[in-house]
Amino acid sequence: MTQIEENLFSEFWDKLNGATGKGFGKTVSIDQDIEFYQELKYNNGVFAAFKVHRMQNDMAARLLDENGELKSFKQWLNDVQTIADHQVEQWFRTEYDTAVERAHLAAEWRQFEREAGVLPNLEWIESTSVTPGKDHKIFWGVIRPIMDGFWNRHKPGDRWGCKCGLRATDKKPTPVSDLPAGESDEPAAGLDNNPAADGKLFSDSHPYFTDHYGSKKNILLESDKLMTKYSREEVRKHFQKELKGKSLMLQASQGLAKTISVSHQDIKTITGKPHKYNYMKNTCCYWLPQLLKKAEYMGWSPDMKGTAVPGHGDVKNWHYYRFPLNNEDSFLVVKERMNGEFRIHAIQDKEHFKENKLKNPFEKR
Repeated sequence: MTQIEENLFSEFWDKLNGATGKGFGKTVSIDQDIEFYQELKYNNGVFAAFKVHRMQNDMAARLLDENGELKSFKQWLNDVQTIADHQVEQWFRTEYDTAVERAHLAAEWRQFEREAGVLPNLEWIESTSVTPGKDHKIFWGVIRPIMDGFWNRHKPGDRWGCKCGLRATDKKPTPVSDLPAGESDEPAAGLDNNPAADGKLFSDSHPYFTDHYGSKKNILLESDKLMTKYSREEVRKHFQKELKGKSLMLQASQGLAKTISVSHQDIKTITGKPHKYNYMKNTCCYWLPQLLKKAEYMGWSPDMKGTAVPGHGDVKNWHYYRFPLNNEDSFLVVKERMNGEFRIHAIQDKEHFKENKLKNPFEKR
């Protein structure tokens, strides 16, 4: 069974994203963490998809009795209750709490990296748990440089239920000879990564990823389809409500257009066009004001299609802005209308963007 139950997926994904926001605990800044925040939410969706896929297949495996006969619905429902209890109540409660803690640690770690020139070291802070684990207790008070390999082997948040923390400091590092061995402190499966580095609150070693049913590629494709669908619907509803038939006026820091508008219809067009990273492209709409301030103006090209193609009849020129999305170049496409108005038309990936059509950005139009 490859298809993923949409309602369960949506519920788990929404809750994990809520945990991420709670853990972040601050307004996301385009200059610092917005792309990373999107990446966390995307990977939450992947995790939710594998969780649901595992649960529904575990339940499907209980449909037949020991003789290969189909069970009655009542019997099957009774037999799968333990799966539901574990997956939905017990396990997900732990997963949610862990997501909050690791999102908080990831946000802090990225801030520590930005401040490393002043506070180059990290200190392991003791757990706030009433019953802290003994395996991490030996590391309390350890101080090492933020880029030190020690943090690849041991770090707060690499055990289920861990509530240890970190703080940036300029205190002297703990000598290597004084570091606890910690041989028994192996990270738990699924928590052996640094979320601040790869944008994953749960790593690829989690049992949902390693012990899945069927093709991993197909599950990933299904999860991407669901995230594309839900993000498209949510973004469109958001702007329909916020704009109320009006246009949002955006300011560009580069290029020939100083003011660029975007309407609900423009949002529908943007979210309806293909992109290598559809979910991230769709959610970029929330951050268009910040994106335009940071985007690099690349140039323009005259419209060559005219009335032959719908939507081109009133277009004079096209303008292009480059910005990073998931560590790759993406492009804001802005149309200049005959009346002098500028409007956002699309967000394209490198595959759909044709750079050879660009005119020099300073060439007379």
